[in-house]
Amino acid sequence: MEETLRRQLLLSRAINKVAESISVQDDPDLILEDTVRIIGAALGVDRALIYDISFDKHQAMGLCEYLDPQYPDITPTKATYPLSLFIGGTTEMWRTRQYLASRNDDINPHLREDGSGEVLHHQMMIQSLLWYPFAFRENGYYLLVLNQIHYRREWTAEEFDFLDSVSQQVSAALVKKAFLIKERKQAEELRKFSQAVEQSPNIIVITDLDANVEYANATFVTATGYGPVEVIGKNLRLLQSGKTSQATYDEMWTHLTRGESWRGEFINKHKDGTEHINSAHIAPMRQGDGRITHYLAIMEDITERKLAEKQLTTLIEAIPDSIFLKDGEGRWLVTNEPAKQMFKVHNLPWRGKTEMELADLQPAFRAAHEGCLVGDEKAWQAGQLLVGEERFTGEDGRCVIIETRKVPMFGNEGQRKEMVVIGRDITERRETEEELRALKNNLEILVTERTAQLEAANKELEAFSYSVSHDLRTPLRAIDGFSRILLDDYTDKLDDEGRRLLNVVRDNTSRMGQLIDDILKFSRAGRVEINFSGIDMEMLAREVLEELRPATVGHEVLVEIGHLPPSMGDRAMMRQVFVNLLSNAIKFSRARETAMIGVEGSVEGDETIYHVKDNGAGFDMQYVDKLFGVFQRLHGVNEFEGTGIGLAIVKRIVSRHGGRVWAEGKVDEGATVYFALPAKEKEHE
Repeated sequence: MEETLRRQLLLSRAINKVAESISVQDDPDLILEDTVRIIGAALGVDRALIYDISFDKHQAMGLCEYLDPQYPDITPTKATYPLSLFIGGTTEMWRTRQYLASRNDDINPHLREDGSGEVLHHQMMIQSLLWYPFAFRENGYYLLVLNQIHYRREWTAEEFDFLDSVSQQVSAALVKKAFLIKERKQAEELRKFSQAVEQSPNIIVITDLDANVEYANATFVTATGYGPVEVIGKNLRLLQSGKTSQATYDEMWTHLTRGESWRGEFINKHKDGTEHINSAHIAPMRQGDGRITHYLAIMEDITERKLAEKQLTTLIEAIPDSIFLKDGEGRWLVTNEPAKQMFKVHNLPWRGKTEMELADLQPAFRAAHEGCLVGDEKAWQAGQLLVGEERFTGEDGRCVIIETRKVPMFGNEGQRKEMVVIGRDITERRETEEELRALKNNLEILVTERTAQLEAANKELEAFSYSVSHDLRTPLRAIDGFSRILLDDYTDKLDDEGRRLLNVVRDNTSRMGQLIDDILKFSRAGRVEINFSGIDMEMLAREVLEELRPATVGHEVLVEIGHLPPSMGDRAMMRQVFVNLLSNAIKFSRARETAMIGVEGSVEGDETIYHVKDNGAGFDMQYVDKLFGVFQRLHGVNEFEGTGIGLAIVKRIVSRHGGRVWAEGKVDEGATVYFALPAKEKEHE
């Protein structure tokens, strides 16, 4: 009797402990952990476990486990097993809502027919077991498993009463705790939702079916100037400014009464009388049975955006190019008059339409819209300004060429936001380019033909000049020879006038010979091929000066050659330039008591400029244009000998090197002749 009372007291205390845990713990998992530990200790079992039996997941998941501390050799078995391992027992308990108790020798009826469960339990050395289900739910239940390993055990009615009492407490507590947890989650979600609505940057209003306000968030108060007390229970008509068309309101109510949502814009009035433009999305609110009881309106003040759009529209209308603003999905938002004219959309509801939707409205422009769509996608993929061309056939069958500049714009998270497209009709420009290209080709052909003709004429002229020059030498030599014979052999038979005339003849034949030589040099300067190489211009000038020293005998000539930058050119031709310039300087300054000649050079920009300066006879600058012409003389033959070809040869040589020549002078004060050559080698004649 005493043992029975002690046993009853122990189980009663265990029940109280479970009740205490339930009152203290809010987490169902902690309640189950306390419960399995209290039951295991109270009943003195070797192992106690609680499994979550789930028919949805087809598994038995171990949640918590108690092991008798007296037997450290007991193997923990808290794990997750496939439900098929215990298919007999778990389904029977689900059906009967009753426990299963077995010993080692009668486990088989509750395990799989293939024996896998039996093997498992024999491996665990289980002598007696008890499966006690509780907290049944739609898709499973919790299973209390008690194992006796060290001896066989018979479960008493008193112990079953104990388990019934505990399971009832725990089952009720789990249901209540789950309900409270769900309520707390719902309350928290509702709090967050309410907070989000209240703090939303958009205007949020809930009205009854007659548009009387039942809720308005803080943004509504800021945007309209009406406080909650002033607006709750009032009709939203108090915001109307009279500027929104009745057709807009009719369209809105048509959608709402059909149970459809509506999007649009209102011009509303603030409490202070100022007008604001609001975009609105209004949707019906339904109860669980489908009845519409309220309307939810979400509005945004777009006054500033509309003003910006108006300013933008004014700006883009002043631009002659076609301008398009599209959203991230390719819908047309803003266009200017040239854009509308390009696609002929004046009488179409183009706003908010994609390229393909416009193509359906305009079959004649389908290819154009498809091309735009392809070009837009390339710009999105590029992620930056993309310049290209798009072609389509106009209504008149003419090919239209559009030069496009597309600028994609992305949101903070990389989403496609908007795209600006600028299109310019370059059809006429391309046609003009084609015409110019054709004219250029024809001109090149014509120039080639004329060049060939000119080259042929020049060759004929050069051949003629060469032939004439050579043919003239024979009679000139004869004239000179016979004149010399008359002077030598018949001088005693000639009077002074005769001898003078013969000398005049000889002088002129000499001058004629020199003229022929100069003509040949001039012709050769334009015909000989240029062999470019690096030239030490200072050394070349000094060499020429030494060759001309004999011409200075009889009068004092001071020549100063400064530093001359090197150049690229034909050395033989450059030598002829210095010969002609230095010869002229010596010739035209010989009347001076002391002739002073200077040669200098410097690099200026992309040119190397050289000059030869003297203090000789000089010239009048009004005749400077004649200075470099063939046979042009600014001084008489009696003053200075020469044929008037020397500077013409200089000009031809320098020009063929891609350079230029010019001169400065003053009568009786000297002259300076300049020639400039490219600082870097260029293409030359």
